Amino acid sequence: MKKALSLILALLMLCSTLLTVGCSNKEDDETGDYSMEVSTADDGTRYDENGYLMDDLPEDLDWDGKEINILTCEEFAPSVCPTEINNTALNDTSYTRNKIIEERLGVKLNFVLEMGVATSTANLENFAEAVNNAGSGDYDLICAFSPSASSFAINGSLRNIKDASYVDFEKPWWSESVLENSFYDSIYYASTNCSGTVLEQMIVIYYNRTILANNGIDDPAKDVLNKKWTIDKLYKYSKNLYEDLNRDEKKNADDRFGLTFGHYVMTDAFYYGAGFTVVNINEGTGLPELTLYNNDSALKNAYDLVNGLKQKLATDDCFVDGVGDASDPKIMMDNRTAFYCSILKIAGKVPDSKDWGVIPVPMLNEEQGKYIVTANNDFDMWCIPKVALDPDMSAAFMEAYASGCYRTVAPKYYDENLSYRYSSDSDGLEIFQLIREGMKFDFGRVSGMAIGTFDEYVLRPCYRGGDNFVQTWEVYKKSAKNKLNNLLKVFEEQEA
Repeated sequence: MKKALSLILALLMLCSTLLTVGCSNKEDDETGDYSMEVSTADDGTRYDENGYLMDDLPEDLDWDGKEINILTCEEFAPSVCPTEINNTALNDTSYTRNKIIEERLGVKLNFVLEMGVATSTANLENFAEAVNNAGSGDYDLICAFSPSASSFAINGSLRNIKDASYVDFEKPWWSESVLENSFYDSIYYASTNCSGTVLEQMIVIYYNRTILANNGIDDPAKDVLNKKWTIDKLYKYSKNLYEDLNRDEKKNADDRFGLTFGHYVMTDAFYYGAGFTVVNINEGTGLPELTLYNNDSALKNAYDLVNGLKQKLATDDCFVDGVGDASDPKIMMDNRTAFYCSILKIAGKVPDSKDWGVIPVPMLNEEQGKYIVTANNDFDMWCIPKVALDPDMSAAFMEAYASGCYRTVAPKYYDENLSYRYSSDSDGLEIFQLIREGMKFDFGRVSGMAIGTFDEYVLRPCYRGGDNFVQTWEVYKKSAKNKLNNLLKVFEEQEA
């Protein structure tokens, strides 16, 4: 099997060389393969030739060519299941990852594509129908639009991933929040923190070095690395930078701003980045509960945060750039904003320029000590359906997929999209690692289709329409609590 693997990898030499810590010169554009050569440390842990931790899947796993049927959102195909090499980082590393998985596990991957992202209600309904009407053995895995996985769980369509072998949620390719949100010793849906879709959808802050320097403001990367990058500093640095470029005496998309959001959805990241959650695990019961429910102190702190951003958005310093396509960063490309909050995906759309840097959304204060990164909802969430006949095989794929993303997709994505485009030294790599490692999946957020979407019903109306945060929360909380209890009941019954 190893000889066959070497042959396959030799045929994939079109892929660019993996990023190492001492980044190579992009102008050389050399080619290389993704070998499985490993080294073993004294403690038995294994690392690939580029120094990345390997998974602990047994080397003798072999399902003898068995087909793994994976129901996948068609929108995720470019990074989940590309069909050929096309000399782009995300496509080619994802394609190679899948070929390695097939060889490692002795399987054949069969991806069944259905539109499933919430660009239309029909997409969600069609994907849900495929899940809920599946017969025995139809699918071994489901790769779902992140919030929709909770609706499959509440319908009893999913297996507990922890009942299967091989998935190690303590490894760095799984966010710490996956285990933090585990209860009844169960996990029904999970996502790696370094798949192509998650990387592209991570909400970050782009900043314009030239605009800041011209206004006497130091590069905020120093604040980030010193764990001093806070909301107050962002507001301070983005103040008094507005300029009415078209001279129409109105704040609009043609002007220059201190802080711009690519969409109202991007404002969600400030709530989670400040350490607030929709749901937390009660230390006494070990079960999820609404974080702000009957907690006046937490509610006041959340109100202060939301009201502060609401007031910032009302100033000339700040602007929300459109309500439709969040991946069209024209205002950023025109160098008309000092800070731009949007998804990492747009990095590839802005011409190579050292004018721009990328940093995480700020912390609430320095005492927080860790950056918390949120993704826009359009990323892959993995589940093992009840109809899967071999859950261990499904789980082995999940672990191989996540570790493959960690060792190949994430480093190469950084190399092509960020290292030479936005940074000129190793600080850029360190900041990217902080962003990836800070990725958290709030249980209440990713369960939005089961308990009600907190961001849509509580947060965004405050920013978009000026609603009062406490009042919108009071309307939301009763329904959300009942729905959360229903979800917990389903989990409890399945694990009984």
